[in-house]
Amino acid sequence: YQVGPPKVNLQPVYQGRQPLLKTFVQPAVLRHIDSGKRWLAELRRVSVVFVNLTAPFKPSVRAVQELQSTIVQMQSVIYKYEGTVRQFIIDDKGSVMIAGFGLPGTSHEDDPFRAVLTAVEIVSQLAAVNVTASAGVTTGKAFCGDVGSDSRREYAMVGDIVNLSARLMAAADGAVLICADTYDACKLSPSFHTLNFESLAPIRVKGKANPIPIYRPTPRTLLMPQKSRMRSRRTIIGREAEFELLERLVEVISQRDAVGASQRFEQPLSKEYKPLNLAPYDYKLSLSSSTSRFPSPGKLMMSYASSDGSSAHVTPTNSGGAIPVLPVGGGARPCTVLIIEGEAGVGKTIMMQQLELMVGDDQKTFSATADQLDSTTPYHAWRDIFDTVLDDKKQLPEALVEQVGRELAPLLKVVLPHAANLAENEHTQFMPSQQRAETTQAVALRLLSLIVPPGSLISLDNANWLDSASWSLLQAASKSLDNILFAISLRPLLSNVPFQLSRMRNSSKCVEMVLHNLPEEHTQQLIAQCLGLNAPRIPKQVVTLIQRKGNGNPFLTEEIVFALRESGKVQISPQGDLKSVQEIEESINFVPNSLQALLTSKVDRLSSSQQICLKIASCIGQSFVVKMLLELMPSSHDKSPPAVKADLDGLVAAGMLVQAEPEPELEYAFSNTLIKEVVYGLMLFSQRRQVHSSVVDYYNKEFPGNSTYYPLLAYHNKHAEKNDEAVQLYVQAGSACLINYANKEAAAFLTEAIAINTKGNKHFGLEAIATERKVAQAYYNLGQFDRADEHFRKALELMAIAIPVRDQKIKQPDKKKTAAWTFFQPTEAFEKREVQHRKREAVISILALAKVNYFGCNKGIATFCAQLALLLADQTGNTYHCEAYAISSLTCGINGQHEVAESFVNKGQELAGKKQLDALKTLQQLTGMYYAGAAKWQLAKQNFTSAIDNGKTIGDLKSVEECQIFLGSVLFLEGELKNSIRVTKDALRSAQSRGDLQTQILALDAQARNYYYYGKARKCLLRLTDLKLALESTTKVECTALGEVSAEINFAGLMSIVHVRMANFEKAYEYTEKAFALLSKLEPTSFWSFVGYASLVESMIALSQQHVALLQVLNTTKSKIIARTKKTLELLAKFAGVFPFAQSRLLSLKASMHQHSGKAAKSDVEFATATELASRLGMTYEQAFSLDARGHLVGSDADKSKAESLFPPIKMRLDVYPQFQRKGQENQFMTRARTSMHLAEELSEL
Repeated sequence: YQVGPPKVNLQPVYQGRQPLLKTFVQPAVLRHIDSGKRWLAELRRVSVVFVNLTAPFKPSVRAVQELQSTIVQMQSVIYKYEGTVRQFIIDDKGSVMIAGFGLPGTSHEDDPFRAVLTAVEIVSQLAAVNVTASAGVTTGKAFCGDVGSDSRREYAMVGDIVNLSARLMAAADGAVLICADTYDACKLSPSFHTLNFESLAPIRVKGKANPIPIYRPTPRTLLMPQKSRMRSRRTIIGREAEFELLERLVEVISQRDAVGASQRFEQPLSKEYKPLNLAPYDYKLSLSSSTSRFPSPGKLMMSYASSDGSSAHVTPTNSGGAIPVLPVGGGARPCTVLIIEGEAGVGKTIMMQQLELMVGDDQKTFSATADQLDSTTPYHAWRDIFDTVLDDKKQLPEALVEQVGRELAPLLKVVLPHAANLAENEHTQFMPSQQRAETTQAVALRLLSLIVPPGSLISLDNANWLDSASWSLLQAASKSLDNILFAISLRPLLSNVPFQLSRMRNSSKCVEMVLHNLPEEHTQQLIAQCLGLNAPRIPKQVVTLIQRKGNGNPFLTEEIVFALRESGKVQISPQGDLKSVQEIEESINFVPNSLQALLTSKVDRLSSSQQICLKIASCIGQSFVVKMLLELMPSSHDKSPPAVKADLDGLVAAGMLVQAEPEPELEYAFSNTLIKEVVYGLMLFSQRRQVHSSVVDYYNKEFPGNSTYYPLLAYHNKHAEKNDEAVQLYVQAGSACLINYANKEAAAFLTEAIAINTKGNKHFGLEAIATERKVAQAYYNLGQFDRADEHFRKALELMAIAIPVRDQKIKQPDKKKTAAWTFFQPTEAFEKREVQHRKREAVISILALAKVNYFGCNKGIATFCAQLALLLADQTGNTYHCEAYAISSLTCGINGQHEVAESFVNKGQELAGKKQLDALKTLQQLTGMYYAGAAKWQLAKQNFTSAIDNGKTIGDLKSVEECQIFLGSVLFLEGELKNSIRVTKDALRSAQSRGDLQTQILALDAQARNYYYYGKARKCLLRLTDLKLALESTTKVECTALGEVSAEINFAGLMSIVHVRMANFEKAYEYTEKAFALLSKLEPTSFWSFVGYASLVESMIALSQQHVALLQVLNTTKSKIIARTKKTLELLAKFAGVFPFAQSRLLSLKASMHQHSGKAAKSDVEFATATELASRLGMTYEQAFSLDARGHLVGSDADKSKAESLFPPIKMRLDVYPQFQRKGQENQFMTRARTSMHLAEELSEL
């Protein structure tokens, strides 16, 4: 919304009287008129006061004099509380004064309370001179700006709250009425107690459908507010211990301190520093010169260093020529990670700046700041660091191109978007998305190791806005580089904590610095420095008041002090003492006590040209280049570089901006994110729309066709209300992210496109279908199955395809009906050429839904989707047809149709052939899962091994890792635990190097299981702790991650049995409840969850045999425990009905139950059957388990000895069936329980 000075020229007679005319114009308007600027209008939260003099005006000299006296009296009260007189009206209903509080130049956080004080005082004072007045006060958002034409305009407040204020005035009848919003705002004022507030019955007013709650304020005492101006720069107080720690960290990286590679900060300087040591392994990444068709981390040698100094290597088989990629880092000394955490205003950025100053001249500092606007742009925060290597021609030097590998160098375009010599080549142009993402991180890490020498500092401010790719690179760099100090600052993350951050926090090389608000002692010092006094000169009562007001927040405390100082009430004697302490105490009640209100007031005190600079900059982003700002400045403004530079320097002096880059690339940034948010919030939507549109034009002119800027262009187009362009750009940005396997960002962009499309009622087109399917694919890749399921279903709904939901009766798909499908909604125009494309989209979504529901333990829906996909996939290409056969074999297997499943496997193999490696790899992985569930171990291992080889050949590391984990599970079921530990460890390390959280969940689950059954309790607990962190890091509604449902089942089951073995029965019972709740509502679809089922039953049997004293502690009874144990056995029996390999464990556990209940003969038969069945299936551990359980229960040394010969680690298995039947053993039981619980607590703390 643009405004400016009237275009009509003033006559000379009026020009000479301008000073007189200006007295009739509000100060906020005068500033804009004098400077000839625009953007006077704003959307502001204001309080509106209507005061009515009910006596009719009589046209006489005396009446005019009395009215003048009354108006002056009302004006005096309004100005006393720093309000603005909007208008005075006289009509047949009386005289009305309209005032506003919170307008530019006079805004305060407690404006609602000031407005109420004004109304109450006016009504009271006029009543004292026999003038009856009524007033209404309302609070809310209103348009505040000029209205009218070029020849005549006025400043007005327009909005619903203005009308409501007039209605309340009319109903007040000689009193003051206020709305509920005003009352709620007044309650936040420290002076709330100075007025009485009476709640009245709601009233009906014109224009409102429902009655309006109202309150009637009446006076007690009245306080006098003060004016405020600007402040000076802030100082640093109360962080001495933190500075000392920073110095120690700098000494470590500068090698001035004799700190070895493995030394930890065991004596933190404050209780808030929390160095932890929970990293069970460390790894380093190195790249070899191997290659394939698509060079990627799948073709790069991974080297991992374990805590014991040994190393392991994963070197895929390759063919073809070599790509010269040199090793990454891996120096002698590890990196240190410093995490500075605190709320806004506590000094995080100041600490980061101080750390940079401490770094010596012989060391390098690399700093960057994350921005909320770019929080979905991969690697955005790292670009400032990588940009330092570009030469004068904006090119990556040839030496670095050679060192990172010329064939892979184009992948660096995502971190070096301005580099002119990184064009795509034949190696990178068609690289699969997942492989591209993994390779990009590896190459970026390689480049980082080349440009950041040992002993350097890398600082990332505002890390709470880092994108997922940046987090992954940060974690990988902190593990791989040599002797680097990584410093990151962020606000507390209460939810959606990145798993990479959790892993870094759990590293022994991580130091956390938590900045809190200052105590009163330090607040006194801060006040003294702000005022230029000695701390003892500040009276205690003043310190206490400011401490309460600012809660010890350094930034807020400074603003309060500067506001008081500049109010004119803070006076200092020649001796350096504060004078007028009582006036300070009164004035402080009217100083805003929130950052937002303080910043709004501060913005209002800036010049008009400075405000326009800030407003335009707030639309651009957290930082901005001056070149762009000059382009976007309005024509009515002085756009000369010196004038704009002067305004920007003034804003730097005021603490609003900081200079980020010197000339020639002159760049500024907001000194605080809150400042940008407050300034942006003051603008009208029309103003924002205009600036965002100009930003789009600027980017299109300066960077035409550059896909790097698609996310920014989409954002600005959206806010410019250019929805078609925004949708197109969001889809392009999301598709690019999907190609680069930046799934979190892809989901965000594509969801935004869908939201805009929905508003425009554009639902049914092929593009909309593809967008829904792509966002579903992004969530699927993230493992967020609930959201993936939702969007795959929406894509199918757009093609008139309905998929059953849970608990719905499901019928088999009808072949004739599906053959007649058109894949169009009835309302759409029929286009035959689109049918094949839509059919392909449908098959992709249905196949994905089959896998979602298979891993989500929804057998009926998974089966339906597999059958439907098989009916539709015949004309969509071999890849999808082959996958349809594979997933159908899985669903047939869990439905007991093994002959059909085998035939589907054979058809899929015929269709895939030997050349389509991607389709063959998928088929082999799913076929291996089918054979594993059917207990055909050799066939399962053959398929998993072949899938691993094919995955390595095409560079699909995720599939390689998943197949390694499933192969490890087959080895586990066979009793080959050593080999299972080795294979799953390789998968875990590879997934960690890629930052793949979902695969890490599967691998950690497998590792915890292996270590438990191998008798390594501490390693088991460490993996379970990591697994818990990983599960908590995923955002989920019900079931989200690939395999995460099974992982949660296994986690709860393992935690229960581990705590049973440590006699921590309360925790064990808690986890059995969690496992039972999960299993009761799910169907057995995956062989993977066997451990969860079995551990739950074993835990319940152990709990059922405990002493009655324990059961009382658990708030249960033996009969309830036994009943629950039988139900868990039924769940395991249901699982064994689908997966026959579980029959042996089921019989062993049943035999244990019968032995405890005195049915020895039946128990012996079941133990014998279990042992024989396990032997027939080739399950060594299950044989040993059955023999060992019987040996302990009946006291058979022969059985225990035979079990140990079959599986030696079985001897480390504790007796989970202790029996305390005789009286007098209660003390023995409780002593053992207490000792074991202490051990459990120690391990849990690890």
